[in-house]
Amino acid sequence: MEQLIKTRFTDPEWEKSLKIAFEQITQEIELSGETNGKLNFPLPVGDTMNVYFAPFFYLGQQLIDENNSRYQYQTTCYEVSEHEQAAAVEVRGIDNEINRVRSALIPVNCELKNLLPPDTRKKIIKTRLEILAVCVLDAVMVITVYTAYGYSLIESILMGILFGVFLSLLAHVTPFYINKGKTTLQKRIIAGSFLMALTVLFAFFSFTRAKLFATINHQNPIGANASPWPFVIMSDLAFIVAVGLYLKGMPNKAERETAKRYEQLVSERNRLEAKEDALQQQKKTIARYNLQRRVSNGSEIVYARSTEQRIVHFILQEYGHWKNVDLRYRTDHQRPDCYNHLFPFQFKLYFNNVNND
Repeated sequence: MEQLIKTRFTDPEWEKSLKIAFEQITQEIELSGETNGKLNFPLPVGDTMNVYFAPFFYLGQQLIDENNSRYQYQTTCYEVSEHEQAAAVEVRGIDNEINRVRSALIPVNCELKNLLPPDTRKKIIKTRLEILAVCVLDAVMVITVYTAYGYSLIESILMGILFGVFLSLLAHVTPFYINKGKTTLQKRIIAGSFLMALTVLFAFFSFTRAKLFATINHQNPIGANASPWPFVIMSDLAFIVAVGLYLKGMPNKAERETAKRYEQLVSERNRLEAKEDALQQQKKTIARYNLQRRVSNGSEIVYARSTEQRIVHFILQEYGHWKNVDLRYRTDHQRPDCYNHLFPFQFKLYFNNVNND
């Protein structure tokens, strides 16, 4: 749980003013005590301290009043109360929004619970790697065949790469058109048409190559008389395997739609959960600010109460000091009976009911 560091409030300016005021009061009390003592006041019997100490009591009361004007307890409490009420309204609004977010999460989580996490990405990667392996194998065979036909290694490699890429593209495009067939027969006709067209295309390239090679290269009878059909059959077989791998391994339409819906739900769930986290954090921020404000205001009020008590204590202490000075300068060496009376004044206090906690 987050800890809030409490700092003790102090007012250096006010402390400086109090120190000056205390020193002035002490000096005036010593002067007053000396003056009245030399005159043997108060009278030994029947007199009262009210007349002699009243000016100093009022000076103390003035300090207490000024202390209150600096740290008005009632006003501060009212401001804290107003702020907390406004914060409570804001928190209720946030709680309502959190409840709406949680309500929106319920159907999302229920639907996600009924959907198995799709492995379409793994299936796509696996299938494409398998098709790539078939295309690479076909390219290697093409390179071998063309090398046997008498082509240079660089020419054979280029032809192998060309046929490998071409086969890979066909393996990805052909299933799209095959799936356009509405019935199994239509799909077979489309697949057969692609295979036939590919066979004709490969045969055309092969026979054209054979004629061209026989014309320009009479010194290689193996290459000139080599049959093109092994190349055609090999390419057709690789095409059939690649298309079969694509049809078997790639996710179908229903799986793709399920995967798309699953990703949408996960995205929506993450968005709602992030929104709820942000709202919860907002509540914590408000609570932390309220606590900090309460601690800060409370520290000021405690300081004001402590200062008020110090002023009272100082005046009471100076009350005894005045009597001691008076006794020191009395020529009759009498102790007035009013010295035994209780403090004759009543301070108006403002922070007397505030706890120090």
